[in-house]
Amino acid sequence: MELEQILKAIDGLSLEDRQQVYEYLSRDHPAPEAIDVERIKTLFAELRDGFSEADLEALEWAMNVEEIRRVDGKIDAAVYGLYGLEADEIALLRPTPP
Repeated sequence: MELEQILKAIDGLSLEDRQQVYEYLSRDHPAPEAIDVERIKTLFAELRDGFSEADLEALEWAMNVEEIRRVDGKIDAAVYGLYGLEADEIALLRPTPP
């Protein structure tokens, strides 16, 4: 939600509801935590540790595969990191890891 939308929504509130918004905003709220980029890099390095290059390629492939099935199990659409395929071409594809 954009700030402008929030302000317009507040304008539409009753006087009592505006008072509640004012009281809410007047309270102390904890600041959002800063993102520790170095910690994230360390965690990703730890995640990669112990995986072979082939393992990592297979994981990357799996994360880029999406298959959407209807309730009856038939494939409605499949996306394998490829775009511009016709529906009948997509239905023929089956996920096969590298």
